[in-house]
Amino acid sequence: SKTFFNEMAKKYGQYPNVLFETYNEPTKQSWDDVIKPYHEELVPVIRHHSTNLIICGTRTWSQEVNVAGLRPVKGDNLAYTLHFYASSADHQSPLRQKANVGLQCGVPLFVTEWGTCEYTGDGNVNLDQTQTWLDYLDENFISDANWAIGDKDESCAALKPGASGDGGWADSELTKSGKFMR
Repeated sequence: SKTFFNEMAKKYGQYPNVLFETYNEPTKQSWDDVIKPYHEELVPVIRHHSTNLIICGTRTWSQEVNVAGLRPVKGDNLAYTLHFYASSADHQSPLRQKANVGLQCGVPLFVTEWGTCEYTGDGNVNLDQTQTWLDYLDENFISDANWAIGDKDESCAALKPGASGDGGWADSELTKSGKFMR
């Protein structure tokens, strides 16, 4: 990882639109013994070339921002990623409560992945919970990125299978999620 992030920071770190996310969706590793020390080894590697934002993942597929808030990574211009899928019950109010703890601790959050569906990328689309999340993000000044613009046959994909690869999609090429996002 050090070699990779050193090379990427050296090559792209001068561009202000480049963000570094050092650990996507850790699962059951310990925050104190594995994840946090990992981030703390990578931050100086990236900082050698760039002051750009570094986004740190947390346990349970980047959902334990509450733990990171209580014991944050050392460094400047850091944020913690949060991932949610609006149809999964554990990703609704309980996850917003974890986000509230992180925010109350003063750590910045960035939702680098979210979907209108279940955490599998498929299943039911819950637009009410999606809107609740989007309102929450807006109220708390949290940036976000939706999953996914692809045409995979799953409910979180914005495009129906076989949609044009040229962009400018007609409504008939969009899924329920895609129409909502538009």
